[in-house]
Amino acid sequence: MAEAPYSMIVETRVRNKADKISRILSASKQLIETAGYENVTIRDIAGEAGVSVGLIYKYFPGGKPEIIREIGMSLVTEMTGAGKPGSVDFDDFPGFLRGFFGRTVEYYRENRRFIAALMVATLQDRSIFEGFEEIGLENLDAFVRFLGGFKGVDLSDKGDPRLFMAKWSDVVKSIMLHHAIYPTPFDSDEEIVELLVKISLMMWGYKK
Repeated sequence: MAEAPYSMIVETRVRNKADKISRILSASKQLIETAGYENVTIRDIAGEAGVSVGLIYKYFPGGKPEIIREIGMSLVTEMTGAGKPGSVDFDDFPGFLRGFFGRTVEYYRENRRFIAALMVATLQDRSIFEGFEEIGLENLDAFVRFLGGFKGVDLSDKGDPRLFMAKWSDVVKSIMLHHAIYPTPFDSDEEIVELLVKISLMMWGYKK
């Protein structure tokens, strides 16, 4: 019997790795939402995902905090479409923001229990943030370049683009979290999205 081509073997391994990581992230999210971050162990996640404890530490040496960081980064990539720039209209920054905030607010609302559990987790385990800057620098730089590619966006007067990005992110995230978890005076998600777009365009100094 002829052996499979090397490229096919590599592709299969990559696909299997991606599938296992996806299962680990999905299992972690489900368990944290139902049991709370502090009550979930790596062994619990391994059992739910159908993988070994050793495999989880192979992909996520930092344990639960690193898994949480990966969930957050994956969410940002999914919500922005940064991983698929061909599907983004770089001539319409307001439209991009409107779509991004709309998807994110909807996600927060539909996953309220998970988001609330993560808020508690950050208070209980500061290691979630330890090393986040170093781990996320490459991703953050890529996101800065992505947003800087929109027409009407100029980062040249923002000092350190990554610092500006962090400030902008904190502002919009705080508003979205509050709207998703607590009662607010806004009548609809659309209203909060329009507010976020207005604030963002002002912060970014957007010019048509």
